Amino acid sequence: LHGGGHADYGGNEVYAFDFSSLSWKRETDPQPLTGPMLSDTDGDGVADACPAPAAGPPATHTYQGFVYVPKIDRYWLFGTVEYCASGTGRQSAWEYDAHRRTWTPMPKLDRYAKFSRAVIDPATGNVIVHVGRKNGWHEIDPSSRTAVRSFTRDPFRSYIDGPTVVDHLRRVVYAIFAARSRDRLVAYQLPDPSSGAQTEGISGRVVAEWEKQGKKAWGMALHASGLLVLWDGNARIVTVNPQTGQAWEMQTGGEAYRASRGEGKPGRVY
Repeated sequence: LHGGGHADYGGNEVYAFDFSSLSWKRETDPQPLTGPMLSDTDGDGVADACPAPAAGPPATHTYQGFVYVPKIDRYWLFGTVEYCASGTGRQSAWEYDAHRRTWTPMPKLDRYAKFSRAVIDPATGNVIVHVGRKNGWHEIDPSSRTAVRSFTRDPFRSYIDGPTVVDHLRRVVYAIFAARSRDRLVAYQLPDPSSGAQTEGISGRVVAEWEKQGKKAWGMALHASGLLVLWDGNARIVTVNPQTGQAWEMQTGGEAYRASRGEGKPGRVY
């Protein structure tokens, strides 16, 4: 676990959970904010606010931008809204080596770090990332740290943050985003991994739509059956059949569920 950002939390430490002992440990210590300034507050071209940590990335909002990359046995961070007590920080990309417990900046990938959703394509080991407010998806080879394909003709235009999962058997990426008055679950068909095209359209279809309820902040997981499970961070669970678009809400019961149907406030899972 890693994160924070904005004016919420400035510590950039990493935590790990051991499933064999059911215990937490802190992998790295939070670094003092004694690094170079990150933001230019007066527009003179000189960064004069928001000091960076002495080592490693600034604490950032992660959304779905913190991901394990098996191809290189590293973690990648596409962080946006870096910690800044006096405003909003920028975005940056970093690589974490859990064996050495060290961070390495990836400045060439900073452009992909704004409100990113990142998933791994098991067929290639590459990282598939969507960048908020920019059309299309990008496929990045982690070995070279370069984009090998950009799917620029996204039929659903741009959107910002929200959950994404990949069905590697069907080579489909599922993403939730908010339209003007609707929440949409969209399925994107990934192209053949053997295709050498550098730029290729990516086809998509709307799987399900709801009246706007903030589902872009819900968590989403792919069940072994192929069904998608959405969770609001409190007590609401919605299951979707991505083949038919049928969706139904699970009756979880209890006080938390009843509260979430009335005055209870859902969490923000991302």
